[in-house]
Amino acid sequence: MMTKRKSPVLIICFIVTVFSAGNSFAMHPLVTDDPETQGLRKSQIEFDAEYSHNREEGSTQEEYDFKSIYSYGVARNADIVLTVPYVYVHDGTTERGLSDVTAEVKWRFYENGPVALAVKPGISIPAGEASRGLGTGRLNYSVSLIGGLEERPWTFYVNAGYVRASNPADEDENLFDVSLAATYELKEDVLLVGNIGTRTNPARVSVTPDSFILGGIVYSVTRDIDIDLGVKGGIGGDEPDYQLLSAFTRRF
Repeated sequence: MMTKRKSPVLIICFIVTVFSAGNSFAMHPLVTDDPETQGLRKSQIEFDAEYSHNREEGSTQEEYDFKSIYSYGVARNADIVLTVPYVYVHDGTTERGLSDVTAEVKWRFYENGPVALAVKPGISIPAGEASRGLGTGRLNYSVSLIGGLEERPWTFYVNAGYVRASNPADEDENLFDVSLAATYELKEDVLLVGNIGTRTNPARVSVTPDSFILGGIVYSVTRDIDIDLGVKGGIGGDEPDYQLLSAFTRRF
């Protein structure tokens, strides 16, 4: 008896949805988050644009992700973060629309010289249409532990996270991730960044985790405005072959 194969478009949309909560506040283009916060009553808005390309079983899958991320400092060491994503996926058929919205709190609970630790719990609100693969249709949650070490011109970050991803697609609902990132201050206004990480593959039929490697550059136009570019490559599991990343960030 043949088993019906799920639509790749729906699977891709699902993966984007469940993992967006875990890294919505990372310093773009990094996936790994940092323990820094905005400061009391200070804000940041970020606009991300990402393109993904993957070729599998003779077919090409393309995806465009657009995110608006707003963060606000409710204390010197605590932020609230709201992420609104829009997804466009093409694989013979096309799906596009709003995906699930995430709300998170980042709390930096430890600081000692160059070392800082933070925790970031969050919820994923079912705003995307689950029948089209744009959302899970269910309220989900996540939590990440974030570490940072600054030894200028280098800074290092490490994350370990968990996502509870209840879904109607019979995918794994308990997802874990770990990642490591580094930045190098090439000039006062230029950062070179690198990132590597791995996470649970939601597809129950696969035991190979999704793994990636990433490189990029961040340019500070002014003290409060950054633009960045990055390239991310899949090195295991169902990660896309490559992704092109860009963002505009404004602090005020």
